[in-house]
Amino acid sequence: LWKATGSSRYLDQAEYTLMNHMLYNQFKNGDFGHHNIKKGFGFITSPVPGQAWWCCNYHGLHALHDARSAIITRSDDLRKINLFYPAVWEDDEISFSMKKVEADQPTFQILVHKVSVDNPFLAIRNPYWSSSVNIILNGKEARITEQNGYLVIDSPLSRGDEIHFSLKPVLKLVDYNLNQIALSSQ
Repeated sequence: LWKATGSSRYLDQAEYTLMNHMLYNQFKNGDFGHHNIKKGFGFITSPVPGQAWWCCNYHGLHALHDARSAIITRSDDLRKINLFYPAVWEDDEISFSMKKVEADQPTFQILVHKVSVDNPFLAIRNPYWSSSVNIILNGKEARITEQNGYLVIDSPLSRGDEIHFSLKPVLKLVDYNLNQIALSSQ
């Protein structure tokens, strides 16, 4: 639905599923399946792991391939950072790489390797789970414009530009539509 509508709301839901279900239910050998959970205790050991090669492996790998193709996309002169994973983007006008700066923090670095047009622009998705996004371009706070769930860096990019951005996660209890559920103080 995100590809069809462009609504970042659908991307938020896909990211939620990727982080909280797909990656959570992938075993270290690459298989997908489920884990056994005991109410009031957490994970329990099982004589047979819940690996589901007959179903989950196909759909899991297919979903990961789809997610990989959605990390960075292009819309006219705008390259969009949609998901926050290491990636390399290259087209006939610009190439850049994105990597995580710290393994346990949502901080990223983008290095621009090549630019062959006058006005390539970059947008970073403003995810629902982050209270703020801090964007630094070449050591200075970047001027940004908010546009349809993205933060567009107002300056065109040049070869050698270095962008650092950090997200500030907020713990939220949400329903299946990612609507926040208010916690009562009772």
